[in-house]
Amino acid sequence: MDSLPPPPHADAAPAATRPADSASLVTAEKNPATYEPTETSVADASSDAEVLKFGPDLDDSQIFRHSGWAVTRSRIYKSLQRTEQSQARREAFCHCGKNAWVYESTLEDAPGLRVACDWCHDRFCEPCGTARAFANASKLVAACEGKSVRFLTLTLRGKKGSPLAPLVKRLYATFRELRATSFWNQHVDGGAAFLEIKHTKFWHPHLHVIIEGSFIEQSRLSSLWESLTGDSFRVDIRAIDSSGNRLEYAAKYASKPLDASFVKRPRLLDEAVCALKGVRMITTFGTWYGRLSDDDEIEGVGAMLGGSPVWRRIGTLPDVFRRALNGDVRCILALKVLRQTRTVPSNPQPPPNVDSLDLCAAYTASQRLPSKERD
Repeated sequence: MDSLPPPPHADAAPAATRPADSASLVTAEKNPATYEPTETSVADASSDAEVLKFGPDLDDSQIFRHSGWAVTRSRIYKSLQRTEQSQARREAFCHCGKNAWVYESTLEDAPGLRVACDWCHDRFCEPCGTARAFANASKLVAACEGKSVRFLTLTLRGKKGSPLAPLVKRLYATFRELRATSFWNQHVDGGAAFLEIKHTKFWHPHLHVIIEGSFIEQSRLSSLWESLTGDSFRVDIRAIDSSGNRLEYAAKYASKPLDASFVKRPRLLDEAVCALKGVRMITTFGTWYGRLSDDDEIEGVGAMLGGSPVWRRIGTLPDVFRRALNGDVRCILALKVLRQTRTVPSNPQPPPNVDSLDLCAAYTASQRLPSKERD
């Protein structure tokens, strides 16, 4: 497939040279094994407006990508600051969604539109995680085609006060021991495991595993898992036959790690940011080794439509909005398509409904233009 032309970056400096925000001056990073959140971050009583006040600003391009989760994004950004993550990581997180350009296919048999922009690839970025999950789910469906596959959940017994980092390390170590057993190798050819983190009264790290192979007796697997962990026996395994269910499960298990159970609790969010740094959220093994990646992205609308389009730029996203408000039919149609389609999963919030554009909206948008362009 012809590759999508990269967006021009004439106005954007490389991430390493972009000016840092006022709170991005500390470059040291917290060690997840020793990091202890401060008591002042135990509870967050801030309103959404207060949270947004201290979050990264959004320009016209980024609003399209981040408006739907702006409050959560601000919470994560504050956590990256508190835990003293690298300046490069924080700047990339702030600049995600910039340089947004709208493209259209030039082929009649493979029409399509997409928005290309800067990505931060941060595991706590919801749009980047959504696109990564979409790509991996598609690959999982293909990998499951015509195979005998099962869905397995492995858990560790947690207790109040147990830090997250050692639990995650122990979970992965025990899973490696399980894969080395003769019982496992007799029944499993390959598969993929996804780490999920939740918190109730304590941390609940667990693995969702999609495996290809023969029937596995749950009671025997449960006993084996308990013998390896020493205290955990709960496992869940089930076969999935229908392609529809496979797609549903694949999308679920290829999800991003961000969970609502801790994102609004600064102390827990800080601990998760530190504990998950450098940890692979996706692990492939056996005959499936290398099929999935933490950094997978969607290939574009053309790949999903089965065509091989050549992409042509319509304009920057802010420019497309302005032209649509000024009556440009091509831009109005482009925004309608982008709003009605879900073929760009990296942008969870669709553009405004151009059917409802009125004088008030046009006036509001015009106030954001330089004075010489309003006349």
